[in-house]
Amino acid sequence: MAQSTYKTSAGADLSGPTYGPKTVHQDVGNHPQDERNVSGNHLAPVTGSEGVLVSPNGSTPATAVVTSQGGSENLTETLTNSPGARQLIRRSVSYQLMAQLIGLASSLAALPILSRYLGLAGFGVYVTVSAFVSLMTTFTDLGVGATAVREVSSGRLKDGPTSTTAAILRCANAVVVITIGVGIAIAQGQSRDVVIGLILSAISIVATCASSAGGTTIFQIKGRFGWTVVNAAVQAPIWIISVLVIVAAHLSVLYVFVALGFASVVGTIISLTTARRLLDHPPAFDLSLD
Repeated sequence: MAQSTYKTSAGADLSGPTYGPKTVHQDVGNHPQDERNVSGNHLAPVTGSEGVLVSPNGSTPATAVVTSQGGSENLTETLTNSPGARQLIRRSVSYQLMAQLIGLASSLAALPILSRYLGLAGFGVYVTVSAFVSLMTTFTDLGVGATAVREVSSGRLKDGPTSTTAAILRCANAVVVITIGVGIAIAQGQSRDVVIGLILSAISIVATCASSAGGTTIFQIKGRFGWTVVNAAVQAPIWIISVLVIVAAHLSVLYVFVALGFASVVGTIISLTTARRLLDHPPAFDLSLD
């Protein structure tokens, strides 16, 4: 195992062990094809002889070229074996787990309230719509979020246009999926409340898609995983309070889906507003993504 020298444009020394002789040159004049210049706090996936390194302070762009004389080793293995990378991975997993636990806790808290208030028929509508929503959400992703994270982290695409385009594409796909889902429900002879519930659920589905492909993508790229927890922590009490209001006001089951949509929209607004402040490039819709 050899020692590699990593230097950023800020002059920071990121030296560390690697598998095979590798050298990072700050002067990229002789290697224009390998140049990467990425602003912000990135941990880029790299393969082969190219790499992206980041200034430790997270604000200075780091330009680096990785050349390999010993074969086609994967530098990702070296970076993920570093203490900083392991800490970043632990933080990511911890925050995402916390966000999921908060969402699960709020759902479990509302479940007995809704089941007792809605009765057999109303709760049956709620469960049926929830099953449709879960199935439809599966087909709204298409991998656009993961692709955006990979391409922006590698320095090939700009964060603002890429995340904006990914969010718009996923929302457009969600509308198509919802339309198909409503058509299937009608074809199956589902009740009027189920069909209307699916239409109302479009609010929460589209809002979630915008937040996931837009805000969450930027949080992952920048390493700001804590905002996913904040988003979940904001939506949870809104959902619980909305359920209590529905019960107190003796509203129908359809208002449950309105409440879900309202909580999702609030969380999405917070997510996108925060993510916008972290962008290195302004948001824009650009299918060319040059």
